Parts: sequence; C-alpha cells; structure tokens
Amino acid sequence: MRRFVSSLLTVAGLALLPAGLRAQQTGTVTGLVTGQGNVPVPNAAVQIVGTTMGTRTSDDGSYRITGVPSGARTLRASRIGYAAMTQSVTVPAGGTVSANFTLDVSHIVLGDVLITAASGETMRKRESGAATATVAFDSVPPVPSANFSQALNCKASGVTIQQASGSTGSGARIRIRGSNSMSLSNEPLLIIDGVRADNSAESNSIDVGGIYPSRINDLNPDDIESVEVIKGPAAAALYGTAAANGVLQITTKRGRAGQTHFTTYGERGRLYEVTAYPYNFGGWTSDTANYPPVIGSPGASPFCNLDEQAHGGCTIDSLAKLNPLEQYSPFRIGNRSKFGGSVNGGSDKLQYYLSGDKEVEEGVLMNNLLARFNLRSNLRASLRKDLDVSLNTGYTNSALQLPQTDNSYYAPLGNGYGGDAYPGLYHGYDPIPPEQSYSVNTTQNLDRFVGSLNTNYTPLPWLKVTGVTGADILSRIDREITPRDAVHFTDASLLGAATSNQFRITNYTANFSGIATFQPAEALTSTTTVGSQFAQSSNTGTFAYGEDLAGGIASLRGVAARFAVDERTITNRTLGGIFSEELGWRDRLFLTGAARADKNSAFGANLKPVVYPAASISYVVSEEPYWPRNPVVSTLRLRTAYGESGLRPGPQDALQYYAPRGTTVHGKDAPGLALANFDNPNLRPERSGELEGGFEASLFGDRASLDVTAYDKRSRDALVLRRLPPSLGGPTSRFENIGKVSNKGLEVALNSKVLQLNNLQWDVNVNAAWNRNRLVELGKNIPDIVFGFSSSQRHTPGRPLGAFYGRVITGYQVVNGLVDPSTIKRSASPTYLGTPIPTRTVTLTTGVTFFKLARLSTLLDYKGGHMQYNDSESFRCGIGTCRGVNDPAAPADEQARALARYESSSAIGDFIEHADYMKVREVSLTLTAPHDWAALARANDASLVISGRNLYTWTRYTGLDPEQNIGQNNFTTTDFLGQPNVRYATVRLNLTF
Repeated sequence: MRRFVSSLLTVAGLALLPAGLRAQQTGTVTGLVTGQGNVPVPNAAVQIVGTTMGTRTSDDGSYRITGVPSGARTLRASRIGYAAMTQSVTVPAGGTVSANFTLDVSHIVLGDVLITAASGETMRKRESGAATATVAFDSVPPVPSANFSQALNCKASGVTIQQASGSTGSGARIRIRGSNSMSLSNEPLLIIDGVRADNSAESNSIDVGGIYPSRINDLNPDDIESVEVIKGPAAAALYGTAAANGVLQITTKRGRAGQTHFTTYGERGRLYEVTAYPYNFGGWTSDTANYPPVIGSPGASPFCNLDEQAHGGCTIDSLAKLNPLEQYSPFRIGNRSKFGGSVNGGSDKLQYYLSGDKEVEEGVLMNNLLARFNLRSNLRASLRKDLDVSLNTGYTNSALQLPQTDNSYYAPLGNGYGGDAYPGLYHGYDPIPPEQSYSVNTTQNLDRFVGSLNTNYTPLPWLKVTGVTGADILSRIDREITPRDAVHFTDASLLGAATSNQFRITNYTANFSGIATFQPAEALTSTTTVGSQFAQSSNTGTFAYGEDLAGGIASLRGVAARFAVDERTITNRTLGGIFSEELGWRDRLFLTGAARADKNSAFGANLKPVVYPAASISYVVSEEPYWPRNPVVSTLRLRTAYGESGLRPGPQDALQYYAPRGTTVHGKDAPGLALANFDNPNLRPERSGELEGGFEASLFGDRASLDVTAYDKRSRDALVLRRLPPSLGGPTSRFENIGKVSNKGLEVALNSKVLQLNNLQWDVNVNAAWNRNRLVELGKNIPDIVFGFSSSQRHTPGRPLGAFYGRVITGYQVVNGLVDPSTIKRSASPTYLGTPIPTRTVTLTTGVTFFKLARLSTLLDYKGGHMQYNDSESFRCGIGTCRGVNDPAAPADEQARALARYESSSAIGDFIEHADYMKVREVSLTLTAPHDWAALARANDASLVISGRNLYTWTRYTGLDPEQNIGQNNFTTTDFLGQPNVRYATVRLNLTF
C-alpha cells in the first residue's frame, strides 16, 4: 500500500511540474499527410506509437503535435480507406522535427480506427481480434436516402435491414447476426457520439393498423461521418448488459483546422406507387332469390362462387371483377424535398462543424406527410496542450402524419384490396371509401436533443484520462382525431373520438476511464484501460382518450363519453466497471483480455454483479520476415475472439407489484389493488457468448480484398413466460431464465478494383452472409409459444425463433376442370414451413467512373431462405373475393388453397410462401463538375446526383411485396393489406465553397 501511494504521489508530482521544466524534456513534431498525386489527406490520425499522444490533420493535410518526449520516436499515420504508414524520427528537446507521410489507397484498412467501449478512445483495426465493419458516410458524394435505415442498408455483411412499409415515416427491423431473444428486443444498441440513444423499433402508441416509426430514422445521414457496426458479443462484451444484439456506434461529422468550408445541398424527388394490385372477383348468377342483387344490377348477384357452385347452391353465369385501387385509385405521386448546409473549419485551438437542414416528404397516400428539421453543432477546443474538450449537440424536430393502413377498418388499401367485385356505393371500397379514411388525422410530433461532452486529459505522455457525459432527451406527442359524422362505419365511429398521449423519454450516459500506454521492451507495447460507466433510461407517459366528440372541435376538450386516462413511469439504471489489457508484439501480434462487471436495477434482488469476459488475438502474419512475397496475397491478418454480453430483463420483471382495479364495497364502486406480478429475486440477464474467427487478405497487389468471418453465438438464460399454478392466487405467469438460443453463421466481404485506368475505373463490392438460428431449449414442461396472425408462428425447440407453422394441402381431385372442395385434404397437424428472418443475404455494389467526372453505381440486394405469410390473399380468399374462389380458369393449385381457406379460417399453411427476392435497390449517376465549371457558381466543388430506388424485384412470392410487414415486431411477419415499398426518383445538387 505504501509503495502504491508513493507511486501515485510520484505521478502527481510529474504532472504538476512547472511547464517550463517539462518543455525542456519535450519537443514538437510537424508534417504533412498526402495521398496519391500529392493531394492532402484531411482528418488523418497521426499518433506517437507507444503513447497516448496524437492529433488529426487539417484540410491541407498538415499536423502538429507538441509536448512529445525527446529522443527516438515512431509515428503512425492512418485514415479510413488508406494503408497506414509508420516513420521513425528523433525529437530534439525544446526543438521541432518534421515527418511527412504519403498514404496509398487500400482495400485492407488495418490502420482504420475503431472506437472502444472502455474509453470512447480509438484503437486500430489491426489490434482487434473481433470483426467490425466501418461504414464511412463522408467518403463519397452523398446519394439521396430517405432515412438512416435506407442509407445503412446493404452496407455491411451480417446486418439485415427489412423495410416494413412504403409509407412515409415507417420504420425498419434491424438484425445483426440473427435473433437472440424470444421476449426482449432484438434491435442493436445505438450509441451517438458516445451517448446511448433510444432505438425503439415501434415508436407509436396509436395503432393505425401496422405502421410504426423507428427512432433510428430521426438521425440525419448528412451529419454522419461514420457508423461502426459491432456485430456480436465477441466485439461488444465491454458494452455489457445491452449489447448482445450488436452495437451501432455513430460518429457525427467534426470540424477540421484550416480554411472555413461551406457545404450546401438541395434535393428534390418523387415517390411512385408502382405495385400491380389484383382484382376483386365474384361470380355473377341470375339466382337472385337466394343471392341478393346489388345496386345497378337488379337482375343479377355477384355472390356466387366456385364453392357455392360445387355444393349446388348456384351457377356462375359470368365473372365479376373490379380493381378499386387501380380503377378508382387513392394514390398520388408523392413529393420529397431536402435542403440544408454546413460550415466547418477552425484553428489548432478550436474546430467547429455547424449544420442545419429541412426535409419534407409527402407519401403516396393523401394523409401521409413527414416534415423534419435538424440542427447540429460540434465543437472541439484545445484548452491546453494536454487537455481538449468536445461538445457535440444535435436537435431534431419532426411532424409526422400517418395514414390508416394494414390491419385497420379505416385503411384505404385494405378497403380496396379486400373490397368488392362490383362498384356499389363506394366504387368497390368496403366498408368505407378513401375520403372517409382521410378524415382520420393521426399525428406524431417530436422534439429530440442528443448531446455529449467529451474530455481528454493527457497529464503524462503515457497516460490519458477520458470522460464522456451526455443525454438523449425525447419529447413526443401522439394524437388521433376522428371527427364527428366523418366515418360511416359504426354508430361509435360516427360519434367521433380523440386520443392524446404524451411521452418524455431520456437516456443519460456517463463514462470515465484511464488509459496507460507504455513499452516494457523495444518490441512490446502495453495498453491498460480501467473505467466505469453509468447509464440511466426513463420513459414517462400520460394517456388520454375520449369519445362522442363535439362537432368542429379537434381535441380532448370536446369529448363527452368514455373518457379514460392513464400514466406510467419506467426507469432503468446500469452501473458497470471495465478492465482491459492489450499487449502488442512488433505491431503485428496483439493479445487482448478484458472484463466488464455490471449491476442493473432490473436484476433480481439476489443477483450479484454480472461479469462479461472477452479475449482476442490478432496477427498480421504477412508482416513477418518469413512471409513469402507473392503476387496473389500481399497482406494477411488472422484473428479470433471470444466475448460475452447480455440483455437486461424488463424493468419490472423481477419485482412484485400491484395494479389498480375497481371493486365493489357494500354495493358501491371503490378503488382497489390487485397483485400484478410475483417477484423473482433470482432473475438474471440473458447472456450471449460468441466465438468467432476469420481473416482479412489483400489480393493481387491490393486490387482486391477478402474478409471472412465465421461465428458461433450461444445465448443462455433466455427469458420465457412460465405458467404458474392458479392455486397461487395471483398472476398466472412469470418470466424466468430457462431458454437457450443458438446463432451460427458466415460472413464474407469482397472488394475489388476490376479496372484502374487513367480515365476509367470499375469497382465491384460484394457482401454476403449466412445465418442459422435455432431455439435450443424452451424450458422443462414449457409448451410451444404460439403467436402471430392466425397463430401462424411459434417458438419451438429445434427450429428457428418465430418459425412458421401451418396445415398444408396434401391432395385434392379435379372434376370437370374444377377443384372439388370436398376432396381437399390437409395435413393432420401444423407442420414446420420456415423462418421469418432471411438466412441468406447478398449485396452487390458496382460502379464505373469515367474521366473522374461521372460515376454510375448500381446496388443489387438479395435476401433469401425465409418465408412470408401472404395474409392479404388469405384474407381475400376467406371473404370470397380472390381469384381462386371465383374464376374457373384459375390454376388448380390456386383454386385448392383458396377454397380450403374459404371453408376454414385455419387453412393458412399454403399462404405461407417462399419470400426470396432480388431487388435493384438503387441506381445512381454522379456527375462531378470540373473545377472551372464549379467556379461559375463561386464554388470549389460541385456534383449532381441522379438516383432511383426500389427499381425492380425478382421473386417467386405471389403477394404484393416480399418485404412488406405489419410493423417491426420482434418476429411477427405478415403481409396484410399494407403499403408495399414505393419507387423513389431523386435529384440532388451538392456545392462546396
């Protein structure tokens, strides 16, 4: 203990030495970092190897590092997309030495920097034994994207993004290396500039049928510098009880020292509904005595069909058909606009990045609109040569109007797609026409602030102390007004109604760490990190609803009946401690061991802090002297890693609590309480352990790169809702840690420069991933968990989570060209049909650049190995309006599944279809103006981007869109009367001054 105190006093004394005395022992390093053609490389990292000292280059590629210990030193320069370079210098005491670097463009970016969970500091990719992907948003001219999930889609292997709907403002389901949990969210952890942020996949308290905004789409892609995808527990262990699903770590753009730069952009686009909707069918019959005629056809009825005819009820005289969505279309051409700009620059002492933009998008349905406004301010100040502070703030204001869709009686698509085969009162729409649907006004207004304060203090060359504090604060109001006498569906709908729900959602983060870097030997470096992290999330909501709305009033003030109010507050806290040790040998072999211990407020009372270990090895074997130099493999890195991380239970799952309930006392109503949940003092987090291994290789003189990773991820202590004996006299179920889940897979990334000529370049990039998900154990005596539309999905041991099940047709007979319904036979019990989540994903991005002035890019997106429940067609057949129930010319298989569904609501198995697809996701043409042309607009650089999105789809799926889903629920996957993805055509002009 005495020795420790003595050492501590010595360190403190050294840190407090007078500045003049310390200056005599240090010097300054300056220089330039350039690329091919002597072009400056801005924002490159320059570091003194074996210390925590470093800086980034300014716009002209220059850098300056002061306070460098005198003597022989090694410098390293690196930048995303370039091969790192080292150089040895001798730093004179009290003097200056110059070191310039010329970096080569490289596919193998082992010098890329990664942000570490332990400290918020950076490490080089070559030092990490776990696979991560870095998506550099600022590396190419921006291609228009409607939201963040579109911008990230297809950019990293192992990341599956499923856009749920084509409605403006709708969200997406994001999975990284499969699904881990049956009961908790499988969305990744979101971190923005070091602060944990809300990433709710379904962020709306009002049900409009199936559309939910995703909070991740609040982010402005134009303000993002890079996204680091941390794929699994092997890489995410130090993020603790939140990271089992992977992490999306977002770094926003920063200012750079040098001349002030102004960037502005303008974007205009159109949205097109291009789906070919099917007809509604019926069979005309003259038997009006038994089948009622309709308006306009007094002598005929359209209600005869093949089933009725087969049972002798009627005879089809001719086919009735109508396509309300095509013939009386509710759609319009949507419009999109986005205008904004930014300014960045500064000096060695202060750098700044300021931006703002306004975005408006009108969907293809009349009452679908998004208006969003973003502001950002990122400042970095060097207060002293050993102290710098960064303040990053972002503000978002959005107003979203959502249409009724999917599973809503008020939805125009559902009322047309599932409508009538004859015009009737509403041109085939049933039960209400689009005009009445549009009178329902559902809105969401949001204000969101994300801010962080990052502090870096370097009291000694080998010691750095960092701190990150910040908050994500979100205020949201969900409203819905159904005016009086506007919706003629039921007596209640005519009375009108009002809903107003208000939320305040906060996430607070505080991280502190100390990093010690030194060289015990000439060839050995050691980096030790000790830190602590605190995170708190809170969700407070108030809910109000009422009916019988007075005419002309659009608020709760006008309701007179069935008024109901509620409120809730949910808070969760996590306190964690971190230790990490990294050893590097000759800058090519790296061994890392780490651990994180967490205590969370959702854990059971008996649970001690949970420890998550991690270890990794990274070996750049091609830098060994014995490596044979050859024209095929020029760089090779081998890596392996193991790590564990977790998912916390729900905030109240471990607690015993009561819920209000009305009761009767002496014949009068009285308030009361009822037991709502039994406590579980032993409740633990779900834990995922992952072992992965792989390699990265540079091929054919750096004309291509190959990155391969195999992983085995096993989750235990999965939460399962166990049934409790009724004799306990309380709740009938409780969450317990009794399940196990497995994910195994392979990820491949291939990047290549096919042609590299002076005036012609062609590159091809492929990302591919395979995942095998299985529920290993559900718990002793726990029956299959059945859920989903028509009970079509279930959690069953030995099968993927959320697997599709259904009874399928095994045989039928055709009589006189028609299927006889009485001969249709189905399997005796539901059989396994497939998984709802794609098991195979392949994306191909290819681009051709002409004369460095024009670039044509194409993105192909394939997803396969999964199923989709075509509930739209199932529903239509159930009500008797699909082709197979009515058209004698329909194929026999189509007739069989349709007639089976018409006769039984449980005959859904044959509507669960293969949903493999390939889409031309994006095509863009970027035109870069010559500098003298740009100068005509007084600009330094100018580019015009013309792009199209969702251009064509190849699929066997017979529904409208294999991507369509009713929301972003954990597993529920159903195509039910929703809005398919729409086509975007966009033009964007970028100017830099």
